[in-house]
Amino acid sequence: MNNANRNLQTTGNQGIAKAQPKPERELMDSLKGTSALKLSEAKELSEESYMSLIALQESVTIEKAATASTVQQVIGFHGKPTVLKLVCAILKLFNDGLNTSLRMDARQLFEYALVWCGEFPNETVKDLILCLKRVKAGRYGPIFNRIDGTVVSDFFRKYLLEKAEWGEEQNRKFKSDMIQTGNSLLASLGQEKIKEIKLFIQRAKLHKTPEITTPISSDKNFAKYLAENAEDIEFEILEDLERRSKAQNIPDVLAIVETEKARRNQVEEPVD
Repeated sequence: MNNANRNLQTTGNQGIAKAQPKPERELMDSLKGTSALKLSEAKELSEESYMSLIALQESVTIEKAATASTVQQVIGFHGKPTVLKLVCAILKLFNDGLNTSLRMDARQLFEYALVWCGEFPNETVKDLILCLKRVKAGRYGPIFNRIDGTVVSDFFRKYLLEKAEWGEEQNRKFKSDMIQTGNSLLASLGQEKIKEIKLFIQRAKLHKTPEITTPISSDKNFAKYLAENAEDIEFEILEDLERRSKAQNIPDVLAIVETEKARRNQVEEPVD
């Protein structure tokens, strides 16, 4: 157990591990009892809010930001006032930390928080944190002697271009991994299972099917073959495919197998 991440409480001789709150939860808790406008008008963030934001800023990555809940989703769960407070706190940390003569005043900061939530409902609060972190690091060019909503939006759109490029790269990697994983599934079936599959193909007098004696066949072809012939596959083979597709994370093969098993269970159940 990592003592840096756990508080240990003892009751008698029994140790109970209690996880420390995440920075996101600590930040939300620190903002209770105030409003977004009051937060914007405050001279500075409270120490608790400041440290929670710093912790989030240090730990955020493009992957965490891109896969977090969207602004729209968080509004649906926590309500718009809470999201506005979060965005105002993030903007205030950025605004107050700059050495520029023209910065957003309280009303401008509050109004821009409203604008940002409306303009970018499908992005995430962590996107904004990471964007402003990169701005402070000079990633999108120098910060001149003015910061307002227009400038922040311009920086954020530059960040979104990077995020889109990252997403495309992840898609390419995913497709490549799926092909390799699908081939590994075929290779791991073993000669006995391959013989069984060939036998049921012959019994059912099926049309020409993808070659599956080697791991060269693609997972796409194999999934297509399963979808077309799942009803004729013996139950034991289905179970073996289910186990292997779960272990090797091949969702399209797993979905076909589970659908066929569910269909057979429905057919076999008595109708009242």
